[in-house]
Amino acid sequence: MSDIGDAPEERLRDAGAATAAAIEGLEEVQRTIEDEVTDEAAEEQQARRVLRRRDMLRGQIEIATLERQLETLRRRNAAGHTPAGSSDGLGKPEVFDDDVDGDGRASIVPSAVGSHALPVRRVPSSRPRLREPDLFKGKTLKEARDFVRSLELVFALAPDAYQSDQQRVLYGVMFLAGEPRETWHQNNSVSELEMYSWSDFTRFVQDAVEDPVNRSLSTTVAYETARQGENQSVQAFATELATLEEQMDPYTQEQRTRHLLAKLKPALRTAIITYHDAPKRREDLVSLATRLESAGRGASVAHASHKRHASEAQRQPPSKHQKPAPRSEGPPLFPRKGGDSSKGPQCYGCKEYGHIRPDCPNKHKWAEGDKRAARKDGVSSWPTKRLSGAVEAHAARHEVVCVLDDAAEVNLISAAKARAWRLQKVDVPLPQIEGFNGSKGRCHGAYHVRLHLADSSQADRITEAVFFATELGDVDMLLGRPWRREYGVVVDSRRDLWWYAEEAEMPSVRVRSASAFYAGLKRGSLIYAVSVRSVSDSPDLPVEIQDFEDVIPSGDIADRPLPEGVEHAIVLEPNQRPPFRPLYNLSVKELEVLREYIKQALKNGWITRSESEAGAPILFVPKKDGTLRLCVDYRGLNAITIKNRHPLPLISETLDRLGQANWFSTLDLKDAYHRIAIKRSDRWKTAFRTRYGHFEYNVMPFGLTNAPATFQAYINRALAGLVDICCVVYLDDILIYSDSRENHVRDLRAVLARLRKFALYGNRKKCSFFTKETEYLGYMVSTVGVSMDARRVATIEEWPTPTTFREIQVFLGFANFYRRFIRSYSKIVAPLTNLTKGAKNGRKTGPLEWGAGEEHAFRMTKAAFTQAP
Repeated sequence: MSDIGDAPEERLRDAGAATAAAIEGLEEVQRTIEDEVTDEAAEEQQARRVLRRRDMLRGQIEIATLERQLETLRRRNAAGHTPAGSSDGLGKPEVFDDDVDGDGRASIVPSAVGSHALPVRRVPSSRPRLREPDLFKGKTLKEARDFVRSLELVFALAPDAYQSDQQRVLYGVMFLAGEPRETWHQNNSVSELEMYSWSDFTRFVQDAVEDPVNRSLSTTVAYETARQGENQSVQAFATELATLEEQMDPYTQEQRTRHLLAKLKPALRTAIITYHDAPKRREDLVSLATRLESAGRGASVAHASHKRHASEAQRQPPSKHQKPAPRSEGPPLFPRKGGDSSKGPQCYGCKEYGHIRPDCPNKHKWAEGDKRAARKDGVSSWPTKRLSGAVEAHAARHEVVCVLDDAAEVNLISAAKARAWRLQKVDVPLPQIEGFNGSKGRCHGAYHVRLHLADSSQADRITEAVFFATELGDVDMLLGRPWRREYGVVVDSRRDLWWYAEEAEMPSVRVRSASAFYAGLKRGSLIYAVSVRSVSDSPDLPVEIQDFEDVIPSGDIADRPLPEGVEHAIVLEPNQRPPFRPLYNLSVKELEVLREYIKQALKNGWITRSESEAGAPILFVPKKDGTLRLCVDYRGLNAITIKNRHPLPLISETLDRLGQANWFSTLDLKDAYHRIAIKRSDRWKTAFRTRYGHFEYNVMPFGLTNAPATFQAYINRALAGLVDICCVVYLDDILIYSDSRENHVRDLRAVLARLRKFALYGNRKKCSFFTKETEYLGYMVSTVGVSMDARRVATIEEWPTPTTFREIQVFLGFANFYRRFIRSYSKIVAPLTNLTKGAKNGRKTGPLEWGAGEEHAFRMTKAAFTQAP
């Protein structure tokens, strides 16, 4: 035993000598590297240094491994363990499984210890071989995260080799490439490595991809706007959120759970909230959501399969022996209201249980209801976002496919289906059918139909309405505005859901006591602040200006005489005549507004009937309050009109005049343009055509190219000496500002006196007086300065991702209004503006190349608005 026991000691001495020699060799290499000074190019010198650092580090790894091997031998020898390899009498050591890499090679490398290398015999091992990380090029944050994680995995598998931050940083630097490598070596040296911690290096890796300020903003935006995708699984979405949360200030587990729930698909979220045992932990939430998602997906697949065969089911009556398809397991996303499944299937005809509608024994009880009337006006249907997947219903004992279309002004049914089902005709005037693209359709008759239809919550109802027959393609019935209004249907187009009015759960906010509010705040509940303001249709004037009630009347001003000394002239280019254009199609609602406008305008003296050779069409545009404004399409006339170059004030320059104002009042002039008369010899040029007659204007209408210049010149004349002193004016919007209330009374009265003199009047409903904050020209003006209107900011924040060049132009046009508040605005939106380059006459064709850069710029732009003053 003594001979055998001496062999390990001798090997230990040899190994120790080899270790000392290896260490001495490595120290010599390190001294050589530090003292070496060459005249080669900087790039070649840097490359050699990196290679030497790598060789030195590998030598350190081999030494640490050798020391571990020697320690293992000592322990085994002390325990009386005899390696099996020593029994052959050759004195050659055997390397144990724990000391061999995954490919069968011993961890002791002969090149590291020179002639002292120990001969080894390969022994199979299950230890995985370490894989070097991929080079980091600084392209994406995902690449940065993966790079850091791969380094930390190496450190975890070889802890003895990477005990200090200096060793870890040095190892990480070896795998930098491209711009990150250049940046590192320009700002750091090997001798300064001890100054850097591992966390410093990980921050450098992330900063190499994106500026830390932008990265924090990007992460916050990505987290706040994250929502589960239509085809994204719960598990994948939860992982995405967790990745973002790692880069943000830590949330509590309760907050993380609540955030995840709020960002799930609406239907899935509703199902979880109404679940009898709602989860409290995030893991339980993911588990439940995954189960519900699987159950819902199975139901969706079955539903889609059912729809694919709907057309065949309409042509072939179902067999009496056919059984209903089994339901999928799990709670439904929308629990069915009412009904008792234990009684068997329910008939859609008689509402009794035990049979289905085609086999109903009470068919004779079904009655066609009362007749309905329909207008004989032209009907147009504009394109609308239809609910994904057609709505399935039953009509006249047939299964049908319907589409909800709120733009359609009548209900439509397929002419072929109406004839095949032998529906009862209704004697009502037939409308002219016109599609949104201008195509004409033929109306084949009117039919009264009973329709059995279940909404998104599975609430059943039998509805009755008049349907006009026409060609509808692959759709059986189109449910238009009359049907929706009759039955109070509520549609959520964003989620493709709809309900009958009494079934729709409208959102509400409860008013809580102070103690309940505080308790909810401590629990982390969502808090909503509600501001209640009194609104009066005819507010009283402040006592300081009550003697100006004639200038700000509560009633009509049509009988007031027009100002003297001002007329609007329309001067045409030589040898030009105003054009005569065809009528535009108008909806029933627009025709109603048109009739009322003509009646009122004739009464007010704004228009008269005309026999002019000119004739422009009219159209309607919506106002902010939702009502319609009539506009005449004067584009043909404007093209040949000599332009009036009177300037309009710059809004930004106008707001800069406010200074340190503390009191504000706003005046919105009533019928402002209509207070200016058209020059009598030019009135025939303003002629416009309608289906109710040919008219021309006596007063200045909207739409004329020089109308803004004419009115701005007149209002500047009226307020001369006051503009930029105590008020600013842009067309018919006036803002009066003062540093004290006393001065504000004086300034306001001075402005009102000028309006009285020049026969201009304020709209009392839209005026405000003696306020500390007010809205003016889309901005919020207050004692602390000018800021963005929160409503416009909310519009930008909720703006959907553009899908066309035109939508990008609209978004940029809206955002440019507030660009003065956004630092480096042009740089942020540069990827978006680049997409619009090359447009001709404001239009650009070709495919929209929307990538990660454009999406990032779009989100950054919206986020910048939410954080601007």
